[in-house]
Amino acid sequence: MQELMEQRWIEIRFYYLVKDLLKFSGDLYKTLDWIDALSMSNNYSPIIIKQLTVEMLQTPWMQPSKEEVIYLAWKHDVKMIDLKNKLDLHNKTIYTILDRVKDDSNRIYMPRFTADKIKELETFVNFFERLRRFSI
Repeated sequence: MQELMEQRWIEIRFYYLVKDLLKFSGDLYKTLDWIDALSMSNNYSPIIIKQLTVEMLQTPWMQPSKEEVIYLAWKHDVKMIDLKNKLDLHNKTIYTILDRVKDDSNRIYMPRFTADKIKELETFVNFFERLRRFSI
């Protein structure tokens, strides 16, 4: 069960990373070109990542719910200010959702992709997290 939620957390991080890339580039095709270009400096498959990017952005049931994001971010000690900025929600709303979901021990968030695709996502997300640390 814990492993499934870890996999879903990787998918959520991927989703918000892709949304940031899309906001930065302003165009889906430019985002896909960025994925291609950066694959030369890391060991991920740009073909798989581009396919998963399009699938995640265009398929509503693949996208994380706010409930999933808040709960799994809380489990991974994400700062409230970061969560608030990413979700564009008021603190009170975040805490209301968190209070509702954190006490439910039967709650499971299932990954949408297969384990091998999640490994590719993890490689991609970790690469970008390393890139983000280069700045001040």
